[in-house]
Amino acid sequence: MESQIRNKSIKTSTGTVVLIFIALAVGYGMHAYVASLSPAPAEQGTQDTTGTGASPHGSKKENNTTRQKTSEAGMRRFSSDEEFSQYFVNGKMGFLYGVGLKGFHGGAEIRSPIMSISSGIPEAPTASLREETPTRVSQTNVQVPGIDEPDVVKTNGREIFYAARSFSYWPIETDMRLPSKEVIEPAVHIVKAFPPQQLAEEGTIQKRADALLVAGNILVAFDHEGVRGYDISQPSSPEEKWHFSYSTKRYSRKQAARLKDGVLYLVVAEDLRSGYPHPCPLMPLSVGERPLVIPCTDVYRPAFQVDVDAVYHFFAIDAATGKVIRTTSLVASDRWNSVVYVAPSAIYFTYRVPAKVVNVVEGMLEEMGDAVPPEVLARVRRLESYDLSTAAKQVELGTILGNWMASLDEDEQTKLESDMVNAARRYAETHIEQFGATHIVKIRLSDFEIAAEGEVPGNLLNQFSLDEYEGNLRVATTIGGSRSQLLPPEALTSESRVYVLDGSLRKIGEVGDLGISERIYAVRFVGPRGYVVTFRRIDPFYVIDLSSPRAPKLAGELKIPGFSSYLHPISRTRVLGIGKEGARVKVSLFDVANPTAPRELSTYVLDAYWSDIQRTHHAFLLDDQQKVFFLPAGGNGFLFSYQGDTLQLARAVSRIAAERALYLNSFFYIVGERKLVVLEKQQGGKWKEIASLSWQ
Repeated sequence: MESQIRNKSIKTSTGTVVLIFIALAVGYGMHAYVASLSPAPAEQGTQDTTGTGASPHGSKKENNTTRQKTSEAGMRRFSSDEEFSQYFVNGKMGFLYGVGLKGFHGGAEIRSPIMSISSGIPEAPTASLREETPTRVSQTNVQVPGIDEPDVVKTNGREIFYAARSFSYWPIETDMRLPSKEVIEPAVHIVKAFPPQQLAEEGTIQKRADALLVAGNILVAFDHEGVRGYDISQPSSPEEKWHFSYSTKRYSRKQAARLKDGVLYLVVAEDLRSGYPHPCPLMPLSVGERPLVIPCTDVYRPAFQVDVDAVYHFFAIDAATGKVIRTTSLVASDRWNSVVYVAPSAIYFTYRVPAKVVNVVEGMLEEMGDAVPPEVLARVRRLESYDLSTAAKQVELGTILGNWMASLDEDEQTKLESDMVNAARRYAETHIEQFGATHIVKIRLSDFEIAAEGEVPGNLLNQFSLDEYEGNLRVATTIGGSRSQLLPPEALTSESRVYVLDGSLRKIGEVGDLGISERIYAVRFVGPRGYVVTFRRIDPFYVIDLSSPRAPKLAGELKIPGFSSYLHPISRTRVLGIGKEGARVKVSLFDVANPTAPRELSTYVLDAYWSDIQRTHHAFLLDDQQKVFFLPAGGNGFLFSYQGDTLQLARAVSRIAAERALYLNSFFYIVGERKLVVLEKQQGGKWKEIASLSWQ
């Protein structure tokens, strides 16, 4: 193929479909490999339902029937290490690293002891009360009440736990000498917080932590190396009780974590690209020198082939003891952003499914009609039936299209290029759903079984794109847009949709045509409603009526300047939006009492270019009793009042590199990288600083 292409001057631009696939073929260096493949249909009566083809070492399916566990959703476990390896090769991994099956099979025997897995869910731990405790204690701003999420600041009502990162700054000094550089070292600060008159640092854990959780008398600390559990019953002398280390050989890392009723739910991604040529068995975590070993035959896979390069492990861990209660594992792609949403009864895990390249190109060629030689279209159509990997099909597709282009003169190539761009545009307008999808897996918390799996067109924004309500799952996606790699820029289009799936993740309702040519910037589901913000030049704020799951509908919309990237309900009829207008941080208060006519009641634009809320919802805090909320922006902390449906800046705290806030009774604690400040509301409505603590 290469020699044929060299002998012809192919003038097509890199924006066309042809060169995208020729570039794929060259990039993978697959020409010799594809030439050695001889696809053949399966023998009559012996259909291969695995999607993997026969292993060169022979199928072990008949000898491993006890391992062939199938989930309620239709997913099943791998029957052998060889099948596991073959599945990854078919998912492009073998091509990326140039290893054959012989070098891929036969993992070394692991003789290290396996961690014990206990049975039974622990009772929720109860902390012993000390002298004085507040009656009102804020929690981290989370998606689902009662399911905690890791963050840099936590409180148990008595202490504040702050995971400080290392940074340097130059404090302002009063004389003319040059200021001295001060360095804040990474540590977990344990602060006696209540009453604020006794504010003091009680203890310190001299280890870096990126996020924290508190489960009774156990502080769970996460960092890039693993997870540690500390006994904090004596805050002045915290003691490590247990720890897990991520595998450095496999590049394991935390994908998500939640805490519910004393159980730590931990999701770990194990990158298998570094595990070649012996991926089995899997070892995502270890305790000291003891690996937690998971056989490849315990891993679930879909009934169809997906692009994979990682295994996702789901752990239920007793936070008090560090004992692993339950595990389950499944394959997915680490290259596409995965989303984890934990509902009261299930974990929902998603991964992106790229467009089926052969099907999309076939459709585009059909749009061109007689301009495509029948033999070219026939060869493309036959590709889908071949027992080849996704990568091999793409290479063969590049060969077919490249040979066709090479047979044309320069004028014909120029005409074909224009025809293909227009065909791509027409095809995208009517087949936008084919340009990528999101696969959803539902894992029951009660037994860690895979209860259901489903798929929706488009891509998710984040965890707020998913919401379980009355047995159904609501999903918001953006379809098409700039993420598509199969179209020239001038053919790109997009729209957003909200789907309703039943308990088996089957689609039962949908609302479409939201934000044509835009993408979702924020989404929030609240009871029988959904709120969606899309953006390109203005901010359409949509109200979705989901009271009838099988017939959801767009109730109303509001178009305003700027956009909101985080939505927070503050009552049944009021929603707060935080985002940007122009280059500055904007706060909006929406009236949604009448869903058919939402209104923007009040706005406030800060003289700041960034808020941490745009990165994480944990930075936001609402105190509905005092009608105030906190947000950090530009290194400062801002306390807003929304009394009387009017946004007013009640207090600003500067020069502390504010990150988070919490409240104990009526006291407001603002935690920054440099210091902690306590505010109290005075008569007349002003907020006064009554205590502070600098980090040592």
